[in-house]
Amino acid sequence: VGTVEVDANQAKVMMLEAELAELKAQAQNQDCDSKTPIVTFSALLTDEDTYYSHQTVIFDNYDLINEGGAFNVNSSIFTAPYNGTYFFHANAQASLESYTDYLPNIKILKNGANFHA
Repeated sequence: VGTVEVDANQAKVMMLEAELAELKAQAQNQDCDSKTPIVTFSALLTDEDTYYSHQTVIFDNYDLINEGGAFNVNSSIFTAPYNGTYFFHANAQASLESYTDYLPNIKILKNGANFHA
């Protein structure tokens, strides 16, 4: 292997390393510029009202979080703005006056139909 050939290969390696460094920098900048949109909300019901079958609960404290604006504060309906997987977590508490009271039944609807994961 001649000296000229080694020098040419070293020059190619140096050029490829510089190109790789430039591509890494571009990729890092692109990640910062095109973040995955954040969609999150929280809603709280502070009143102790009675709700009946097929009645939508309108949350009265929704100022906690509504990043992405996907939660409609007037209807208490969340509309997914992007395709993907969404996670929902809910807590409920019921106070029964007697054993003859009905047990609470809470449903999550997807496009108006019962949603079972």
